[in-house]
Amino acid sequence: MPSSTKPFVNVTDLWEQPELCPYAELVAGTPVNITCTAPGRCSGTPPRITWTGTLNTANSTLITQSMNRDRTVTHASMISFIPSVGDQNKTLTCKVYYPAVGQSINTRLSLNVQCK
Repeated sequence: MPSSTKPFVNVTDLWEQPELCPYAELVAGTPVNITCTAPGRCSGTPPRITWTGTLNTANSTLITQSMNRDRTVTHASMISFIPSVGDQNKTLTCKVYYPAVGQSINTRLSLNVQCK
């Protein structure tokens, strides 16, 4: 009689950072969208992506997910804002939390805002 053993994977530590894009200079008064893409491709419980930092993170955000050809899913979040000169050196942090394993990882960006 064949055995119906199911594999079990237990993630104990995350090492891959979320990816921020674009990672470039910002121009004061010019709208910008910064996207944070969660590391890895999942087919299970989706991660929670949140924004924190000294920049006003109450700005507009959009959570997206896209199906890959291998049937896994890529998760991302985009924050939209209009930088000002006063935002120079403020920080923006993207935190990705994986509830299925109780682990999180983040990436922090220090804003470099140029005058027009």
